[in-house]
Amino acid sequence: MHGVEAAPGSPAVVLVVWTADVDHAYGELVAAGVHAVQPPHDRGNNRNGLLRDPDGNLVEIVAKAGQWRQW
Repeated sequence: MHGVEAAPGSPAVVLVVWTADVDHAYGELVAAGVHAVQPPHDRGNNRNGLLRDPDGNLVEIVAKAGQWRQW
């Protein structure tokens, strides 16, 4: 869906977290040292950002389009 290639033997979990402001949450997480994969972007009816947790799992943060505000 996001163009991230699967790698055999690596984690395959994707945790989806809904937030009111993807851009703000993404910025806070990256500033705290979370590994960025894809910056916030619009996709369909949502705004998404993609990161990796310390175990390598993908974490997608999402807000409904039109409900987010850019800082």
